Amino acid sequence: EYEVLMKGAPEVILGKCRKYASSRNDPSGKVEITEAFRQEFTERYESFASQGRRVLALCSRTFRASKDFAFNADGNTYNFPTTDLNFIGLVAIMDPPRDNVPEAIAKCHRAGVKVFMVTGDHPFTAKAIAKQIGLLKGDNNIQLLEDESSESDWNSCEGAIVHGSRIDGLTDEQWHTILSKPGVCFARTTPAHKLLIVKKCQTLMGAIVAVTGDGVNDAPALKQADVGVAM
Repeated sequence: EYEVLMKGAPEVILGKCRKYASSRNDPSGKVEITEAFRQEFTERYESFASQGRRVLALCSRTFRASKDFAFNADGNTYNFPTTDLNFIGLVAIMDPPRDNVPEAIAKCHRAGVKVFMVTGDHPFTAKAIAKQIGLLKGDNNIQLLEDESSESDWNSCEGAIVHGSRIDGLTDEQWHTILSKPGVCFARTTPAHKLLIVKKCQTLMGAIVAVTGDGVNDAPALKQADVGVAM
């Protein structure tokens, strides 16, 4: 027997699971995921994220294979199970910004430099951190712009958290509206999204763009930027 262990964005991981680990309700320790469980999952997940915590989900599955089996992944093709997994739990990690970040953001603003946050984290996590560092101020008129957002949401808000699911479908007019806001965060973004954000700032806003990044997934945006700061 072999075991697949997986971690990742909670909403993605839960979508791959059919049961969850429990020793309370079933002798096998595995219980079918119900709508009530999904609701509790969402409440816990969003509660952690709203506190500015990074949240990961864990899952697993045992399967049988030959003794000479070797795990292999080629692009989106896997030789091991990636569905019908068993949800294990959530891990909430506190990764607070450094103490000098709020003042650094304030200095940028005083110098006329607009600062965007671009992250792969959940929008609630992005919002909490952005408020801690002074990128978003207060709760008034901060909108989460995602699939169901109305046109009035885009135009009326002063601060915006843009979900990655919306980025690919934005018109140039919507891009201009968003990039003109006083405070903007992009959440649940991919490397391709980060690159696109830099390009739109350059082409639509005529901006000189600096990008800071500390991971391989930041490389395309760092290369495209007028100033790339690899950390």
